[in-house]
Amino acid sequence: MRQNPLQSAYHWLTQVAADDPNIVRRARLLNVVIVGVLALMALLIPTIVFGTNMDPAVKVRNIGLVLALIALSGGALQRSRQGAPRPAAYLFLAMVWLLVSIGLLTQPDQVSAVGFVPYLYTIPIVTAGLTADRWAPFLFAGAATGPLVALAYVYPPYQYYKLDHGAVVPDSLLDITAYISRDLVFLLLVAFLSFMFERTVATALAATGAQATSRADTRHAAQRRQLGQQLATTLRHQTAALAQTVQQQHTAAQAQAAAGHEITGTLAELAATARQIAGSAHDVRGAADAVLQSVEAGQAGVEATTS
Repeated sequence: MRQNPLQSAYHWLTQVAADDPNIVRRARLLNVVIVGVLALMALLIPTIVFGTNMDPAVKVRNIGLVLALIALSGGALQRSRQGAPRPAAYLFLAMVWLLVSIGLLTQPDQVSAVGFVPYLYTIPIVTAGLTADRWAPFLFAGAATGPLVALAYVYPPYQYYKLDHGAVVPDSLLDITAYISRDLVFLLLVAFLSFMFERTVATALAATGAQATSRADTRHAAQRRQLGQQLATTLRHQTAALAQTVQQQHTAAQAQAAAGHEITGTLAELAATARQIAGSAHDVRGAADAVLQSVEAGQAGVEATTS
């Protein structure tokens, strides 16, 4: 049956050259994440070209960066499909981390930087625990510390203003330290949850695999017992048929032996009869010789009388 393009694409995406179910699980999840991020990065190109008012040189630089990330992500995807999800995950997630860090440090001001961008670090942190290694979430959470701390030095302090008797006067400064601490605690918490979730998934899959193996062993044992019973029944039938055949051959052999005895007796009788016939023939020959001698003697006497 011919598959439609979507089924073919899904089959290609989930095809992993590995036998270990844990590696296959990690690789398939990583493949899906890579394709999703590739699609998002591809959408960034028209957004950069047509949706922003940045300098043309900056546009070219950003487009080149996105294309380079797309190419590296494609390499990571191919590596994952070859059965090596761990190095592919580190390569791909490092690129995502780099992209988020660049976005974090190129915002207009501190308020924009601490608003939404730091939460994008959850993508490599969560994905790392499920595709690379159980300790990888803490690695990427720790790596995010550098760009977050750099916020306090890259951007000038953000000044709030307020109205005072109709005049705009400076108010307090943005407490960047509080935002950095909040984001770091949040990312470490996400890393811990990713670690626990990976352990839970691995344990559940191991238990499921053990149950499946146990059921398969039970099913195979039942099949072996059934096959043994069928084999025993077949052997009994064949043994009975063989015994019957042997009995028939034994009976036939006895009949042949009896026939042989009868033939031997008949041959003996024929030999005795032949001997008797031979003796009778000898007697007849002796009588014939005597008669012949008598005839010769008679002829001699006749001839003597005549002369």
